[in-house]
Amino acid sequence: MKNIMRYIKFQKSIIKFCLIREMEFRVNLIISFFTVFLAYITSALTYNVILFNVGSIGNWGYYDILFLIGTAAIVDGIFMSFTYFGINQIPDLVGSGDLDFIMLKPINSMFLVSFRSFDLGTFLAIIIGFISNIIAIINMNNSISFINLIIYYLMIINGTIILYALFFLTKCLAFKFIRVNGLNNLVWAIYEFGRRTPESVYKGLIKFALIYIFPVLVVSNFPAGFFLNILGWKELLISYVIAIMILLLSIVTWNISIKKYNIASS
Repeated sequence: MKNIMRYIKFQKSIIKFCLIREMEFRVNLIISFFTVFLAYITSALTYNVILFNVGSIGNWGYYDILFLIGTAAIVDGIFMSFTYFGINQIPDLVGSGDLDFIMLKPINSMFLVSFRSFDLGTFLAIIIGFISNIIAIINMNNSISFINLIIYYLMIINGTIILYALFFLTKCLAFKFIRVNGLNNLVWAIYEFGRRTPESVYKGLIKFALIYIFPVLVVSNFPAGFFLNILGWKELLISYVIAIMILLLSIVTWNISIKKYNIASS
């Protein structure tokens, strides 16, 4: 418990420092807010136009998809705010040798490289996501059970872990190739397939690949689908299994990578 409190205190210090830094560049912060808001509005309006003509996509109606978009915004906001900009610096740390200073700190190195930055601009996506979900729920007139709500937020944690691990594993390739920008862009492109698109769009081998090989559909589709009773307990189990496996894989990959890095540095 003492160690957990130490990590929480460390994270609070990082957030405080980053907030002070963000306040020094208010114009950039406002632009970041606007960009996040515009991305959400674009997605909502796009599906509004599509569903005006087709009615629904599989089992997903407009407000179901609005809830999906909100869920994706929450997951993206958590990931981007707390971890993305930290792990995005891994290739530079490896290439410059500054990772040595990270390794010397009296704290878990994987935690430090992951949570050493906080971005207030993308944090707005979390707020937008919650508002989007509330609007969707009100218009669907669905009854909400407390258990379903708890499971939904636990599945959001799973989705965030999966998204984090996918990008973290990509950045770990920097230990071998140094520059992985192209691969990072490829991961983002694949993630777009399952980010705000209803899972019923995909069939056969493509759907299998987007769940079990590159599990982007599990990130936001599974939490939203389970909450809306479009998906069931099978998807809940898959969400937990994949989240645990990919997190363990990222930990093992990081430990192997830093051992090889230490040998190369020495």
